Amino acid sequence: MLYLYLFHGRLDPKADMNEWGQTGPIFKTYRYAHTTYANDIKLDGPDTKFRQLIIDDNGLIYYDGVYYGDWSITTEIPNGHEVIEFDQAKAEKPPKCIKYQEVVQWFLEANDIDITRLMAEIVQETNECENDYQAFVEAVHEGLNQV
Repeated sequence: MLYLYLFHGRLDPKADMNEWGQTGPIFKTYRYAHTTYANDIKLDGPDTKFRQLIIDDNGLIYYDGVYYGDWSITTEIPNGHEVIEFDQAKAEKPPKCIKYQEVVQWFLEANDIDITRLMAEIVQETNECENDYQAFVEAVHEGLNQV
């Protein structure tokens, strides 16, 4: 039996890590784990369907809201750790715009007409969230400097 162990986790993928970070999950893989061009890790499962973890441009693996910098394949479960069932949905990163919807909502509920107008303009301009992410961030910073 093989196990995939994620560790050195952080919530912010751009965090400067001076410590080891969060200990991550351990997944059971039945026969193998396979990596292709350092882009992903495929795990086999009990039903022969692939389970896939994506390795991003920074070399991090996302799972359940945490970005992990290290992973190991082992035949033994490290002391004090528990094996969990892999959930493919938790391996999918949410679009960047979803993270900022709460910020937008907070601004819109601030009961300040200028902030509300500014945020409405930003939302209209960033209809394609992923492509306009940088423009969105710059517009928010510019708007905050005006307040």
